[in-house]
Amino acid sequence: MASPRATFLQEAIDLAAERCPETGSLLVLPEGALINYGARRRAPTSYFNYMPPEVAMFGEEPMLDALKASPPDAIVLVHRETSEYGVPFFGKDYGSRLYAWVRERYRPVKLWSLDPKERPFEPGTRHAIALLEPRK
Repeated sequence: MASPRATFLQEAIDLAAERCPETGSLLVLPEGALINYGARRRAPTSYFNYMPPEVAMFGEEPMLDALKASPPDAIVLVHRETSEYGVPFFGKDYGSRLYAWVRERYRPVKLWSLDPKERPFEPGTRHAIALLEPRK
């Protein structure tokens, strides 16, 4: 008996593995190396986390440049509130250029959430995961 969150996570891992080529890369934002491991897909760059400490330490621009040089074959967005770092949401309060690049080049394919209105990185969301693929 697993919570819906565990089911969502397993389904996201399975679909990411199915939709991303075996030799392809999978980006998980803002964190989720376990998803890469579960899907058996490598990260597209040397950055594994895009949480506030890593973005502050490495800089958003170098992280974005690395993604531009090696775009992922698929992206998994995992809702994560990061208020403990003083910035609540990826893409809004930090990492806005990274997220703008993602939204411009990738489209949602599947959303898992506890409520159909919930989306990753939105206030009030309890849990949401989205799989994105490159726009054609």
